Amino acid sequence: MASKMKYSELSNAQIADKRRLVISECVKQNQDTKETIHCGFTLAQQIEVEEGKRMTRVFLKNGIHVASIDELYNLRDAINDAINKYENEKNDEEEWEN
Repeated sequence: MASKMKYSELSNAQIADKRRLVISECVKQNQDTKETIHCGFTLAQQIEVEEGKRMTRVFLKNGIHVASIDELYNLRDAINDAINKYENEKNDEEEWEN
């Protein structure tokens, strides 16, 4: 029998007024052997839709799959690098203006 993929949310961040980035671990369990297989991580966008008094959260298609914790570390490092470069450029601009 086929394996069913399961996602466990690890973290999320608000990236727009009604949009979040959700990071989840994904695992699948073989229905026959009950073996759990780690499949990596996903980064997906989730939008919030108000339906009257009710809030519905919907995941958008085409999330990013990250196969291992090492690749997740690489992603973290790339984000930190981008933030540092942006902040350094802003600081340089402010120094030239003063």
